[in-house]
Amino acid sequence: MPIFVFPSLVRDQVIAQHAELRNLLEEVIAAADAPNQDKDRVEALTRNLCEKFRAHLAFEEAGLKPVLAVLDSWGPERVRSLHDEHARQHRCLSGLLATFEMERDVEQVALALSALAVDLLKDMMEEEEGCLGIPEMAASLLTVERSGEVVERTRANLSRRHR
Repeated sequence: MPIFVFPSLVRDQVIAQHAELRNLLEEVIAAADAPNQDKDRVEALTRNLCEKFRAHLAFEEAGLKPVLAVLDSWGPERVRSLHDEHARQHRCLSGLLATFEMERDVEQVALALSALAVDLLKDMMEEEEGCLGIPEMAASLLTVERSGEVVERTRANLSRRHR
């Protein structure tokens, strides 16, 4: 029995989440780089960023990883790369929270927060240009045999099948 995956739907959801995260990251950078940072504001932004970015990573693990795994012959490598990048990002987010808990100097926390926000913006751009930008991610539907072989990549067939 074949398995169906929907690359374009997943790609669109990831890109929409990136847009929301980009707005949050720009807000974080502006607040962190402002003179006389407000400790409560920096704390709220730090916790919000960690919560939202972890939720995004969980979505990618659940939604994007299965699509990448079967997309093409590079699937297993893309999944490994995604896993490694997510592990690094989780460590960075945990490190940021630890810095906040240990560091009483709001300027040091703001510096770490700003640096992480810039790094995450770069990561999202690379993901959009990389795995999200490959032509196979534009397919509306992939039909995958249990063996892992992609037997059909379609856009038009999706609408014909569900009539």
